[in-house]
Amino acid sequence: MPNDVINHASISHRDVNQLKGLYKSLMFDSRLCLYVLPIPKELETRYEETSDDDPVQQALKKKYGVATSLDFRRSRWGLSREIYDIENLEMNDNTLSMKFSSAWLPPVGGKSFLVVELFHTDDACIDSYSGSFAFPVYMELEKNGYQVKASWYDPGAGFLGSFDLDFEVDHVGRYDSRSIRAVIGDTLDDLYGVSKWMRECEEEEEEEEEEDAFIQEESDAE
Repeated sequence: MPNDVINHASISHRDVNQLKGLYKSLMFDSRLCLYVLPIPKELETRYEETSDDDPVQQALKKKYGVATSLDFRRSRWGLSREIYDIENLEMNDNTLSMKFSSAWLPPVGGKSFLVVELFHTDDACIDSYSGSFAFPVYMELEKNGYQVKASWYDPGAGFLGSFDLDFEVDHVGRYDSRSIRAVIGDTLDDLYGVSKWMRECEEEEEEEEEEDAFIQEESDAE
């Protein structure tokens, strides 16, 4: 089972017809990544792992840079699968908004993003997030005239992020419930309830520490 990353996105375009195409893809097919960066037909049915000994795969890799649909999704989307659990999909004038989930990582990238590490995570997880910014779906939308404002929250790995071309921050840090709101801002904290969640975690840890201390005292007394 993957970590479910919670995402909120607002996507705009001056041409309402362009936006309608994306809206229909999301509404009827639940497709964002496939709409923005379609998988080449030659790769669609190739799910197996890459093999250096397969001449067909080598030819595909020379043509597309990857040999399987899984490799295409990982390299071009930054995700291993399409987004899912789309909620609150709305379109007003030239903007659509939605909430959705993605597996393990958000479909983001570029110079303008915020990444906040909410609690201690190993280096491999930090590296995986950094690597996901190479071929982003949001950046591809921007290239095609869309404007994207989005955020994501991974409670399992303890990461929170924001994608916004008006927001020039690139930062990884560790914070507690008393300092996090000042870092991420009221909007993100209210949207995801991060400081509240961190405070609950800290209270649970304090209770466990008090219980462990009591047990130790009892043991020492014996």
